[in-house]
Amino acid sequence: MEAASVRVRDSRSAPGAEKGGLVRRLKRLKRQWPRAVLLVMDSTVLRWFPPLRAVWAPVGEQALVKITGENAKRTLWGAINPRTGRRVVMATRRGRQEDFMAFLRALRAAYPGRPLLLVLDHPRPFNAVRKSRAESER
Repeated sequence: MEAASVRVRDSRSAPGAEKGGLVRRLKRLKRQWPRAVLLVMDSTVLRWFPPLRAVWAPVGEQALVKITGENAKRTLWGAINPRTGRRVVMATRRGRQEDFMAFLRALRAAYPGRPLLLVLDHPRPFNAVRKSRAESER
């Protein structure tokens, strides 16, 4: 996979109110931790389904669909540095909290000794970070 370097919007373009707030917050965090690395991350589930919707067969004949008898599944975790385009990708058998924590350890190994600023969306495995952060703030 190849990706060109991308940049967080600069002051020339006017993002919407919500995005503008996110950009301002990220810039403030970057000023607080100048050595921090900004990473945008997400995950997706890949499944091995037979292509039932794309099978061709002669008219009047039943299409032959080969299946494995199992539905293999993998969770693909990825993070990209929007400034440099550097990516960290990891595949796991499941998409549970332990797998997410293993990916966070892989990110830490990829950027040793530097603070990480992670932009996440809201799926369930990421709740582990929010819960542990809320408990540590008490």
